[in-house]
Amino acid sequence: MSRVKTLVVLGVVLVLLAHTCPLQAQRSKRSRSKSADPQKQLRREDLKINSQIAQLRGNQLQRVFETGSLATDEQRQALRQLCDLHLQRMTLPYNYQSDRLSRTVVSALLNELRTLGEQNNPDAHDLAVRHLLSRLPQMVRDEKLPVVVRLNAALLIGELNQQEPSATQPGVPLPQATGVLLDLVEDEKMPWVYRLAALRGLVRHAASGVVQDPQVQARLQQTALKLLLLPQDEKQTLSEDLRTWIRSRAAKILGSLRRPRLHGQPLDQPPVVLTQLLQVARNSQEPLLLRVAALQAVGRMPLEQVQNLDLKLLAHTIVQTAYDAITRKAPLEPMLPQIRAEVIQLLLLFQGPEGQGGVMAMARDEQTRKVLDEAAKGLQRVAQLLMRRPPRPRRRTNPENQVIDDTQEEEPEDPRTQFFKKLATDLAAEAEALKAWLEKNPIQPPAAQAAQSPQNSTAQ
Repeated sequence: MSRVKTLVVLGVVLVLLAHTCPLQAQRSKRSRSKSADPQKQLRREDLKINSQIAQLRGNQLQRVFETGSLATDEQRQALRQLCDLHLQRMTLPYNYQSDRLSRTVVSALLNELRTLGEQNNPDAHDLAVRHLLSRLPQMVRDEKLPVVVRLNAALLIGELNQQEPSATQPGVPLPQATGVLLDLVEDEKMPWVYRLAALRGLVRHAASGVVQDPQVQARLQQTALKLLLLPQDEKQTLSEDLRTWIRSRAAKILGSLRRPRLHGQPLDQPPVVLTQLLQVARNSQEPLLLRVAALQAVGRMPLEQVQNLDLKLLAHTIVQTAYDAITRKAPLEPMLPQIRAEVIQLLLLFQGPEGQGGVMAMARDEQTRKVLDEAAKGLQRVAQLLMRRPPRPRRRTNPENQVIDDTQEEEPEDPRTQFFKKLATDLAAEAEALKAWLEKNPIQPPAAQAAQSPQNSTAQ
């Protein structure tokens, strides 16, 4: 009997083991799958922060996002915490190891700011951007953070707004951020990748006209002029294309500031900023992209206020740049959009949008008007040629079972090829006309003057 009981107990134990082992194996398999998928763990970290953001939005900050007002210190602290959580999301590997960083995380933060900016009361929006302005530079300078995180932090500083964009108006950059961006651009120990991101923000600030403080204006002008004259990189840490981009952005800043002279420069001295821009534009060794950008900057300045401005020198520089643009040694077909844009910009500078402004409007005597008018007509003819649109590339089809006769005469030339051949011929003729004008109206460069550096040319 005891033997039977023993067998029954053993049977029960075996049955229990049979049911328990698969469960344990399944649990072990699940735990291994969890540990084997680190991406899920990284995603859980992001979901956890998102949950905290949602709780803040739904509780302490619900009224804040509806009205824009901050009634209590608890709300102010909660709003700062919300901003910090968004910045924390930027530092998560799940976000910065993919395109989620700029496409999702940064966009979510900017949307929060735009929502606050839409409210009648600006208090919450102002607190949020001020708090972000205090935290973002720390992220840019934190060498422990990945490059992509620091880069996006630098870009975000330039995107902070005093007034958020609407359906009819663009955003107004935050003026307090100009100095922060200048700190980054001027820091020569900072890698160029972050300085370039900050420079992008400075271009936006200058173009919007928010830089009104005279001291900040003077500092921005000095920095831009220094970048315009940026020497070649001996350490090879900066490519020539990037150097050209930096210098063209610096020219754009100088044009946006609309100051031919340095801040405080005496009126009896040559305008340093205008002089340097023209020297860059007249230098045939400089990239055409940079030369055109320098002339655009000149065109944005109040040239009528410049004493003893040499209009013939300016006109000669514009025509020479246009001539170099259409005679460059490069295939015409891929370069046509760029050449077209360059010549149109030069033509607008020469005669203004309505044909009654620009350099021509400043001519005071009949002889000068006649010389400038001849040049303007040449630029107009070139622009009209470049405005022609080439035919679309012809599709070559070969129907099934078509018998190809190799003895047939050669196919007629493609219309697109014919178009570019004729355009090249016409442009060559107009280039000769521009060259004749340049030779007919030579410019004797003024006597070389001692170069005035931005540091020592300011009025005492």
